[in-house]
Amino acid sequence: MRSPTTTLPSQVQFWDSWHGRRGATGQDPVHLELRQRFLDLMSAVRHPRVADLGCGQGHDAVAFAAEQFRVTAIDFSPVSVRQVSRLAAVRNLSVNPVCHDLAQPLPLGSATLDGVYAHLSLHYFDDPTTRLLFAEIWRVLTAGGVLVFSVKSTEDPYFKTGEEVGPNMYCRNGHLRHFFDYDYIEDLLTDWKAKDIQSRNGYYASHEPSAFFHVVARKPY
Repeated sequence: MRSPTTTLPSQVQFWDSWHGRRGATGQDPVHLELRQRFLDLMSAVRHPRVADLGCGQGHDAVAFAAEQFRVTAIDFSPVSVRQVSRLAAVRNLSVNPVCHDLAQPLPLGSATLDGVYAHLSLHYFDDPTTRLLFAEIWRVLTAGGVLVFSVKSTEDPYFKTGEEVGPNMYCRNGHLRHFFDYDYIEDLLTDWKAKDIQSRNGYYASHEPSAFFHVVARKPY
């Protein structure tokens, strides 16, 4: 367990460096499946208002914008946000990129979104911060709004590797992760409806295998 005096490496610097030197293609099967689930769920809404939380380089955000979604793409990495802007411009698509830390209240009005999408971006925080983030997602969604997200699973090979910094939280090579199990997700979604929690295995921006959860939930009407 981490000593109280240990300083964790800056995650903004980690992700600025990661996006600057490599990033992800957005084309791996596990990623494409989650994106398609969100597209399908939003298909019943005309020009849905959505947020892509932890948008990375913007592959999902531009895919949503191409379907006439009104997209706010949020990431705390300035490098990432610039890449989203460039990608949207190249595709001649309208995306609103916002540089913001998800550990802070979302810069969005209450009940202003039809959907929230988060691919591997909600598993970087301790339990109190994670619960505040889920409360913020609930706040910004309209009644009946949809949340689609993926997180790393405790079945992942990286679980319990690196320095333990909290319950189910490890920092490995400067990369902080909070690994979720099924019961923890169920607890986070206690007040949500139409919950669908599915385990997935695959590869993401690496040749090493990963284990995920894909989750769909709806805010009650």
